[in-house]
Amino acid sequence: MAIVQSYKGKLPKRIGDDYVVYKSIDGIIVREKTGFTSEGVLHDPKYENCRKNYSEFGLVSKSCKGIRVALQSLLPKDDNLAVVNNFNKHMRSVLNYDTIHARGGRLLQTALEQEEGKQHFIGYCFIPGSPFRVRATVTQNALQLDALHAPNELSCFGFRVHVLDYDWEELTGTLHSGAWHLEPSLPFPLSLPLPSVKSTKGSLIYLLEVQAFEERDGDFVVVKGSGLVVVGVAAPVAFSANLEVAFSRLFFKRVRSRTGFRTLRAPEGRGDPLQRRYRTGRDLSVQHLSLCGLSVHELYTRPGPKISDCVEKCDNDYGANCTCIVLRFVYLT
Repeated sequence: MAIVQSYKGKLPKRIGDDYVVYKSIDGIIVREKTGFTSEGVLHDPKYENCRKNYSEFGLVSKSCKGIRVALQSLLPKDDNLAVVNNFNKHMRSVLNYDTIHARGGRLLQTALEQEEGKQHFIGYCFIPGSPFRVRATVTQNALQLDALHAPNELSCFGFRVHVLDYDWEELTGTLHSGAWHLEPSLPFPLSLPLPSVKSTKGSLIYLLEVQAFEERDGDFVVVKGSGLVVVGVAAPVAFSANLEVAFSRLFFKRVRSRTGFRTLRAPEGRGDPLQRRYRTGRDLSVQHLSLCGLSVHELYTRPGPKISDCVEKCDNDYGANCTCIVLRFVYLT
């Protein structure tokens, strides 16, 4: 860097390709070109953290958009920018709970499989400025509402339970919604039934929609005040690394490598049981479960679900020729 003591004529903004000229409180400054360039961001070691952040936050933003698109019928239309910014900011903080992958490769799906990540997401409200705060527990067949914090002037509330089945690979989701339940008074705990979910693509996100009502001439009228709160997250059920389970009357129907899946079905027309033993040295995650008589909620929420339980359930109810057992596995790396 150099300070120009005196000059004549018009002062150039650049000297050659390597130096710039500008005014400061100290006088006219000539200094070498430095700073941000697109080439530097891609290759310069000092921008390594920028590249890692770009990789992670780009995927977080796409994942958040997929969730918002799936929930668009429930989100406010007049405050969309706040919905987007608040949600993206919160999910970037959830990303920190992915302790499996190194920085630059962390994933929201993995973060939500950790108990700390789930707890950080539970309680998040999608409605900016919502006056409602809830405390709830997801059980096998119902959502138990333990507490509702609301303005004192509101006394009548409507509740609706939603389950978002979100596919982290396709970044798309399917929303399953229950019916409205009006409660002029609130006896806690309040049990609300879960909407039916027969199969799942990935994680299940449980949401409670809250709406304030007012009774006028025997009718319930919507008043200002609503909420859409995350009350539970069910990641795919994880099994131990040394899983070794005998499947009665099952055979491999499809096999695909690493990011694919194995589908097992009970064979048709076989009177004698066909014993197959499945063994793996890697962790497995059940990502798709369509099991006769067992709902996804039961398998995701009950403690320690076992594949053998599902096989026994199918055996007892449907006999030797059952063809409805479908188990989809995805390798966790």
